[in-house]
Amino acid sequence: MYNLLKSDFYKLKSMKAFYILLLFPVIQAVGFSYFVPHATGNQTLNNSLSSQEFMVLFLLMGVFASIIITNDFHTGGIRSLISFGHNRMKIIYSKSVVYYFSIILLSLLFPIISTIINTSKNGFGLIVEGDLITAFFVRLLLLMLIYIAESSIFLVIAFITRNSNMVITTAGVIVVMNLILNMYVRKKQSLIGDIYKTTPYYQTTHLLNDPMTLEVIGSILLICVLTIMLCIIVTGFAFNRMDVK
Repeated sequence: MYNLLKSDFYKLKSMKAFYILLLFPVIQAVGFSYFVPHATGNQTLNNSLSSQEFMVLFLLMGVFASIIITNDFHTGGIRSLISFGHNRMKIIYSKSVVYYFSIILLSLLFPIISTIINTSKNGFGLIVEGDLITAFFVRLLLLMLIYIAESSIFLVIAFITRNSNMVITTAGVIVVMNLILNMYVRKKQSLIGDIYKTTPYYQTTHLLNDPMTLEVIGSILLICVLTIMLCIIVTGFAFNRMDVK
């Protein structure tokens, strides 16, 4: 497992496309700070966290899954790992760790950079105390878990289809569906809305708009952890029965 992780992280570090894609949230952060010049650091942080899912984050999740996973199928990397006797579930775990690491890095760049820029210009807007710092880090950790859960669907699709176009198309569909369903849920109560609220894709709205209670934290943890586990189980079930050529 260690050798698999070492190899996959080395591949990630060597990919030019990885660094090019990381420029997108950096440019996004600079643009956000330029067009909202008078926002405090706190306002910028809240706005960037609540808006980035509706911008390019899901698309980049799909692109990263294509780079890290589907490309390895096309270049024969996965086939070589299997022929060398590596356990298929360990291959999934290794790819998942590297993929989730890249998603966390990707998702944090935009809010952190934009918040630093506007805090340096306008101040943070709140007195920074112990309780505020604790609440901030709890929200940040939960957001990282939410993003990992949201990106897990691309892990499944990348392993099952081995098709980059399919993964990226799915990302585009999720962007549109997330926008539609988020607006739909706000307008009226329905079965569709209730189902949507039990998915990871609603949890950012839940986290940022509702009071930080143990019930909210527990609900987010349960939904996200179950989603991640389910996606890895489905991926393992399909990959173990797959003929890799």
